[in-house]
Amino acid sequence: ISELSTPFLNITVLLYNLGATRRLLFKASACCTMVTFFVCRVLVVPWHWYEVFICLSMPSTVLTVSLKCSLCALYLVLDFLNIFWFYSLVKASSRV
Repeated sequence: ISELSTPFLNITVLLYNLGATRRLLFKASACCTMVTFFVCRVLVVPWHWYEVFICLSMPSTVLTVSLKCSLCALYLVLDFLNIFWFYSLVKASSRV
């Protein structure tokens, strides 16, 4: 689900590189990029962490403590990157 914003992002970047930033298609694509990126990558962060904590609190013979810590660190990095990228998208949209 997190990759739902990728086609819109690719179209927006292509139109930007072609210099078509004043066209309606660029504006619509940029708007779709912002909305889908926020909904699919940023808005789901709290729900995602709720599910992670539920999963990690269950007794498991497969997930060791070090593996659980590694997974949490990975999730933290990915969530931070998604929030940072969304911030970058918002900043870039204010320049265009």
